Amino acid sequence: TSLKTRLDVLEREDGLVVDDKHNVSYAPSVNGFSLDVDKTAKELEKSLNNLTDQTKVEAYGTVVKMEDKNKELAFINTKIASYTTTFENVGNRGHNIVLAASKLNGTVLMKGDEFSYLKVVGPYSAKNGYLPAPAYVNKVLSTANGGGVCQLATTLYNAQLRANLEIIYRINHSYAPAYVPKGLDATVYSTTTDYKFKNQYNYPVYITSYVVGGNLTVDIWSNSNAADGKTFEPYSLASNGGWLAYLRIKKDGKVIETKFLDRTVYKTH
Repeated sequence: TSLKTRLDVLEREDGLVVDDKHNVSYAPSVNGFSLDVDKTAKELEKSLNNLTDQTKVEAYGTVVKMEDKNKELAFINTKIASYTTTFENVGNRGHNIVLAASKLNGTVLMKGDEFSYLKVVGPYSAKNGYLPAPAYVNKVLSTANGGGVCQLATTLYNAQLRANLEIIYRINHSYAPAYVPKGLDATVYSTTTDYKFKNQYNYPVYITSYVVGGNLTVDIWSNSNAADGKTFEPYSLASNGGWLAYLRIKKDGKVIETKFLDRTVYKTH
């Protein structure tokens, strides 16, 4: 039995592996092997009766052959964007943020795929594990199931902008949240307000999201050539009672373009 423990190999599909430091890499498939104890024992017994210094004993068993079915994921080799916000990791709101992060974590977007926050992280119901917590409902501070999921949406939005993934749909909060610069937030609510973006790159995109203490982090991984050597810096400026958000695009340390993103106006308390 101890020999079986040593020789047996569990088959594994190819795919992405995340280490304890949240680094992502591709691992090819592994063939499985299950030792046939009886047959190998008989072979061993036969060999022991004719022992020489050249004796070799063959292990008999069943091989499970695996194919690499996810080879495209091998293109993922670089963290192209990351963003962290802080929160009080206690109570129902803390629970909801940790739960939402676990649902987002491991999301794969192939070329041309559209991401929907509602489909991946929602619905924000008790049935889906979410608890009541403070949230703005119809622009009034109230309590709703899933209160706190907007902080993950905002954290993801800021990572998405830094990865330059194509925005499809984003709505700002009624009131400016404190955990992100004004004009750079994203809100979600029930089934009526979603947040969407698209992977327009020629490579797959992989999203990891995790909580360490009171830090909520979203990392976006893809191929090192995806952004063509460019970096993307979102920023916002106050203007006429609102906030104008821009994306500063750099290459070789120089600004090559500044793109207007959106105008945000918040209610005041």
